[in-house]
Amino acid sequence: MRFLPSAENKAATINTCLTLTGLVAVPFTIVLMAGIEFWLPSLDFILSSPVYWILILLTTLSLTFAPILDQSGLAMRRADLILWRTVLASVLKVPIALLLIFFAVTGGRLDIFVAISLPVGIAVAVEGGILLPRVLPGYRPKPSLDLSHIRPMVRFSTANYLAATIGATDTLLLIPLIFVVLGRTVAPIQAGYFQIATVVAGLLGVIPAAAFTSFYAEASQNGATAADRHIAERRAIMLTLAILLPAIAVLWFFGRFILGLFAGTNSAYVEGSIGPLRILIFGPITGFLNSLLGTRVMIRKQTRPLIVSAIISSTVTLGLGYPLLIWGGITGLAAATVVGSLSQIPYLYLVARKSFGAEMGPPIEAV
Repeated sequence: MRFLPSAENKAATINTCLTLTGLVAVPFTIVLMAGIEFWLPSLDFILSSPVYWILILLTTLSLTFAPILDQSGLAMRRADLILWRTVLASVLKVPIALLLIFFAVTGGRLDIFVAISLPVGIAVAVEGGILLPRVLPGYRPKPSLDLSHIRPMVRFSTANYLAATIGATDTLLLIPLIFVVLGRTVAPIQAGYFQIATVVAGLLGVIPAAAFTSFYAEASQNGATAADRHIAERRAIMLTLAILLPAIAVLWFFGRFILGLFAGTNSAYVEGSIGPLRILIFGPITGFLNSLLGTRVMIRKQTRPLIVSAIISSTVTLGLGYPLLIWGGITGLAAATVVGSLSQIPYLYLVARKSFGAEMGPPIEAV
């Protein structure tokens, strides 16, 4: 998003990024699966069928390619690519799940995984093979390792990748942490409660993420001035607050009803998820501040603050998450998540407190 608008050969840049990320993702995925009995014994059932290996590899590639294709569309000011990919994946999940239930192609947990992974893979293929070529004439997805097209962005992208990987630990490792701390007997149920609360609260997180992603895309366009960035930033702030604050209030007062939409007639899921949900809904407030300051950092092509802030957040989240999970269950883990997100704000403020409005300087006096 930061470099594609100024790239001379946009198609080659996108394909090189796709190829490189695929070459990195595949061996890491194989290592994870081969050592699953060591990393996470609770998931060692994936060794029972080679179908798991194939599906996990394909799913990994789909999830790896999706952000690159999404951000390519955003860099071209076409956010509708993400919309159509998401809609397609969501629509396909229902008929595929029903098909697997009625015909029992694979049976058990594998059916669930197929119902989740297959629609994602199809949607990503459509985005890269059909939608993006309509936005970028002449583009065709194909392997490419012409590093000259991405050399200007290597340092920034590497730091971004490292920061994103470190930052992902304080979200993606929470479910495994529940299994490690609570054990196989209790963990599956509690993990289900926590996952539902996380998904519902995550609906709020979409608001600042979408607004500041749009701001980032606009601020990265060729010729964008400090004044342009300042105006776009103010619009992102106002739009986020106008939607986020009422949404938090709605979710606080109607949380049980919304959880009931997910849980159906199983009231245990509502009672089990409402505690962590009422804590997690405040996470998007810290997420709003992190998005504001973090976007300033990325627009200025700074790298170290991204890594340092990710380390702070992940360390605090996991460091607090373990004892709070033992002491307060998944509600304690939810509190650790919010505190972890909050912990990086002071550092980001120190490095990114200067707004783009301050870069404009004093007005020029008429002569």
